[in-house]
Amino acid sequence: MTMPVTPVFTFIDVAVAAALLYAAAEAFRCWLLLRDGGSSGPAATARYWRLAALGLAALALDELLGLHEAIGWAIASLGAPAPWHTSHWDDVVLAGYVLLAAAISIGHLGALRRSPRAFALLALGFGVAALAVLLDNLAHAPAVEEPLELAGAALIATALRVRRVEAAAIRGARRSSAVRPGEGAEVVPG
Repeated sequence: MTMPVTPVFTFIDVAVAAALLYAAAEAFRCWLLLRDGGSSGPAATARYWRLAALGLAALALDELLGLHEAIGWAIASLGAPAPWHTSHWDDVVLAGYVLLAAAISIGHLGALRRSPRAFALLALGFGVAALAVLLDNLAHAPAVEEPLELAGAALIATALRVRRVEAAAIRGARRSSAVRPGEGAEVVPG
């Protein structure tokens, strides 16, 4: 049984896309702030934030355009049954996104653990988003699933905002400890 898409759910999808796009912008700003810090410390973790920015921007675009639904419908139109006890092929596409994000995040766990607050918010956001996908698959309850998607995206965006603020503080501390022209030993002309 298909349910009509109501304007509320459409609004929530747009809000989720906006939150993910904001999160992508914050991740990109983290990358910009941390990339020039040398080979150790924050600069070594900058690569994760660039990947996160690209992935979150792709997710925002997918949410806005419904790409995973379109891919799911295209696969289903070929007559292939949905695997893994899922109700739709779009669930499989979303599972692919989750597995890719998990693999990248696990590979860069050190970058994530540098900020315990951002790590906790990000883990909670991913958990809420995973719960939304699980509910969509098991119960197909959009009245619960769509607001959970929005809550997950908002938590992820908040986590990246927290990390970006911390990255700006790290960069500010690095700059304040550097010797500036005109400081240091006095030069006597002549």
